[in-house]
Amino acid sequence: MKDAVVFGGSGFLGSYVVEELARREYNVLIADTNEPQSVLSGFDFVPCDVMNVGEVERAVSGRSIVYNFAGFANLDASIDRPRETIEKNVIGTINVLEACRGVDIERFIYASSAYALSTKGSFYGISKFASEKIVEEFYNRFSIPFSIVRYGSLYGERANPD
Repeated sequence: MKDAVVFGGSGFLGSYVVEELARREYNVLIADTNEPQSVLSGFDFVPCDVMNVGEVERAVSGRSIVYNFAGFANLDASIDRPRETIEKNVIGTINVLEACRGVDIERFIYASSAYALSTKGSFYGISKFASEKIVEEFYNRFSIPFSIVRYGSLYGERANPD
């Protein structure tokens, strides 16, 4: 059985990924600032802010697959909050990647956005594009295998205003 950690696993997209990984018999740890919804009861959960290096390192320890769905997701709010957007999406991603350097992981999966290549994504799109380039450079420098998935607009039953 593979061990995976899903940063942002309590969120909209992350929660669906957690369920699918469990269905495929992965041992899943949800690492998030928010406790999982009741639909995810029974899953291992650790409170974790990607801005807290110690919390991130503890969550990655012993895991072979690392998903990063954490960060600042509100495109409209990013216009008025550029610093928070860049910190959570770029520095948070670096914190997760740095933790991956210290362990032997099979793969790092980064949730990006179609806005990474759009002129309409403002600071959110910029943060996603910068993070993609950083993920690629961590592979070039430290051989961390990765996948980047660029999602478009997401909606569904568990969606929040972000």
